[in-house]
Amino acid sequence: PHALDLLYRVDISVSTGRGSPALAMFGIVLISFGQVLLLMRAGMEAERAEDYVLTGRAKGLTERAVRDRHVARNVLAPVLAGSFLTFPTVLAGMIIVEYELEMQGLSSVLFDAIEFQDIPVIMGVMVVLGIIGIGFRIVTDVAIAMLDPRQRRGAT
Repeated sequence: PHALDLLYRVDISVSTGRGSPALAMFGIVLISFGQVLLLMRAGMEAERAEDYVLTGRAKGLTERAVRDRHVARNVLAPVLAGSFLTFPTVLAGMIIVEYELEMQGLSSVLFDAIEFQDIPVIMGVMVVLGIIGIGFRIVTDVAIAMLDPRQRRGAT
């Protein structure tokens, strides 16, 4: 409890509320990392039953080589695509953490706009969040195209 209390009060001058920016970031990162980890684990379990894994083992490859070179590479594209879907959860977590720690950020702007029925501000926040989401999706698609040669289009 003492360590969490220290983390909670780290550099209180940076925060405008009673919470710590370090604690807020820690919570937000845990939310998104946990979801991506679950996606990766489920994908790895599903791919281990495929024929190419059995073929790799039959050729004498080590379990680590099969896992890292074959299974993980095939799971990486769906995990990257699925990690894009964690963006709304991260935003919701960020808004909740900011609100609970009384930090001045997106949550205070959004809740004040909702309270005073300031529709242009609410729409502006939603549009900006939508643009950020589209940007994440484009970056994800480019990363998948670079990492997975099956996704590239070339001359045939």
